[in-house]
Amino acid sequence: MMKYLGVDLSVNGKSIKISKSDGFKAADILVPSDFSTAAFFIVAALINPDSEILIKNVGVNPYRTGALEV
Repeated sequence: MMKYLGVDLSVNGKSIKISKSDGFKAADILVPSDFSTAAFFIVAALINPDSEILIKNVGVNPYRTGALEV
């Protein structure tokens, strides 16, 4: 997925080399309607200053939303 978002990386066995970059390019990504899957994108947006994210049609199961409380 990082390559899809414009990150220059190479994989050699168990090693991954990520080259310095100006960041990710914007792209539409379809995420299955499950909060635990969407949580990765929510956290990524939270730790990047000035980022924005819109998540639609995701089920909010109270047993899977612990990340919102953190």
